[in-house]
Amino acid sequence: MYIPRAYDDLDKLCKAGKAMVIAGPRRIGKTTLVKQYLAKSNRKFRFETGDDFRTRQVIESQDLQ
Repeated sequence: MYIPRAYDDLDKLCKAGKAMVIAGPRRIGKTTLVKQYLAKSNRKFRFETGDDFRTRQVIESQDLQ
């Protein structure tokens, strides 16, 4: 069963030059939501996940650089 997604809300939150972090419990559709949104978007993007060790280090770091 397909659940409609709130793409309009994501579009309002996306700002040029900014990173968006979507966090939540496992297996609730975070990756699916983002991939479906990006497939319909004409935005430039870089897709990273917290499964990558280096990405996780950056996200968990408190270093503002």
